[in-house]
Amino acid sequence: KSLGNYITLERAIADGGSVDAVKLFFLKTHYRSPIDYSPTKMAEAKRNISEFSRFAQHSSQAAMQEDGPKVPSSEELRAQKEAFYVALETDLNTVDALAVFFGWVNKAQQLSDFGLGEQMQPIKSCLVECAQVLGLTCLDDPEFPNATVQALIDEREVARHNKDFKRADEIRRELLGGGIILTDTASGPKWERI
Repeated sequence: KSLGNYITLERAIADGGSVDAVKLFFLKTHYRSPIDYSPTKMAEAKRNISEFSRFAQHSSQAAMQEDGPKVPSSEELRAQKEAFYVALETDLNTVDALAVFFGWVNKAQQLSDFGLGEQMQPIKSCLVECAQVLGLTCLDDPEFPNATVQALIDEREVARHNKDFKRADEIRRELLGGGIILTDTASGPKWERI
């Protein structure tokens, strides 16, 4: 302590921006290995949590595209969960479990970009289960957007379709003022909280 080689939990949470980021930071190191704290590693954990949250928000927002990829089968999902649990059962190897988890989050994000909407639910459920086992809440179903916000998003889409870009921009600014960023994609608008 007198050498200044420690960090308080309050400082770690401030650097990480959330409790989930701090948990993820610790999970990235095997429990028998020394933890090397650095703001860079904490920033990486914070980015990972943001990516997970963005996936949770985007995964159910877009309509299905005809030429999109197929979602994994139930057997593939079962194998993914088994690999995750085997890693944890092997001397609580959170590093390997996270590797499985990250791989599936990346695959799920790619599928989500194709707007698979409701077809993403089995994948999302599997990922939420794995995240909860790790104590992460970043993939929990967001209770958002509410009916008012969804009505504004829908109204903006109608305005864009009718080429009323002034009204569409007004709605975008109104949503931004409420802490919501809209991104227009080929499969429809996607939102995320800021």
